[in-house]
Amino acid sequence: RLAVYDHVVLISIDTLRADGIAYNPLQLWPYEYNIARHLKTPALDDLARGGAFFANTITAAPYTSASHASILTGLWPANHGVSDFFGQPLSVSTIFTEAGRQGYRTVMKTDFPVMIGSYLKLNRDVDTYIVEDDDAFLGAVGGTERSCSLLHFGSVHLPYGFHNAKFGGSDYAAAVEALEKETRHIDCGAPADVMNETYRTAEDLQLLLRYKRAIIALYATGQYSRLFELYLEGIEYFCRTR
Repeated sequence: RLAVYDHVVLISIDTLRADGIAYNPLQLWPYEYNIARHLKTPALDDLARGGAFFANTITAAPYTSASHASILTGLWPANHGVSDFFGQPLSVSTIFTEAGRQGYRTVMKTDFPVMIGSYLKLNRDVDTYIVEDDDAFLGAVGGTERSCSLLHFGSVHLPYGFHNAKFGGSDYAAAVEALEKETRHIDCGAPADVMNETYRTAEDLQLLLRYKRAIIALYATGQYSRLFELYLEGIEYFCRTR
């Protein structure tokens, strides 16, 4: 029942492993990868420590659009209609539909508007829809007495920690340059993965593709521990900066 709460906020951190939260007692990655690291995720630890924490949960689908449709509807992909990245749109009502009926202001902020938005109708019955603006989300929720919202972050997703030039800035550019130096001896060509989950300038897209090429080079040479180290660094950068 929504009515017992003034504000209901669903927080989604795209591609965050459960053991990417330091508070999680079931950390599998130290046994999977040869990495000695004391993971620092204080903001996430505080959230987990202050409520019920489920250390071993499984998503309804392994990709963004269908899994978020399940979060918003409580249904499996076969029942809510979203079963691919850009295929069939959402066919049923969501938590926002019911929240609106109960007098809540509904808000959605996403870093992936191509996948979580109007294309697949995931913003159905959302009063305020926001793209890549954390401050605008806080303003929208803080400006109403009762709200139901989704706060979606893409910064843990590749490029690990940065999301785009707007959020990553000079740190992102420096990371790409460092990765290119690290992998300059590996010839793997242009990345086949050119998927773009958000709106980017041509310059921003080239930065992403350069990052992807370096990641593919590390993968092609079996440097899995190095890849996971970059992923963990991305989680920590996200926690520090957003």
